[in-house]
Amino acid sequence: MFKILVLGVLRLGLNADYDRIQELANQHRTIRQFLGHGDGYDEERYGLQRLRDNLRLFTLEILLHHQVAQQRTDEKVAIAITRETKARYMPGVAGKRPM
Repeated sequence: MFKILVLGVLRLGLNADYDRIQELANQHRTIRQFLGHGDGYDEERYGLQRLRDNLRLFTLEILLHHQVAQQRTDEKVAIAITRETKARYMPGVAGKRPM
């Protein structure tokens, strides 16, 4: 799943066709390391049809939806941390709302 995310973001970000993504996935050392293939070039290769089948499902709309959902989660976490901090270090202020 992570590999699809990485290659999908590359495809959308570079506005690249599947041939270019195949080349990057199979030949680019840093990208291969990021995909979990270690320092050397191991035997796993990404076929063109495999990339098309998996990456065609990864659209800009999915990426944007994920970003919005992540932002909402980050905001909820920030609010929870703020409340917890106030409750711990300012107990008289924690439950009161400003007027």
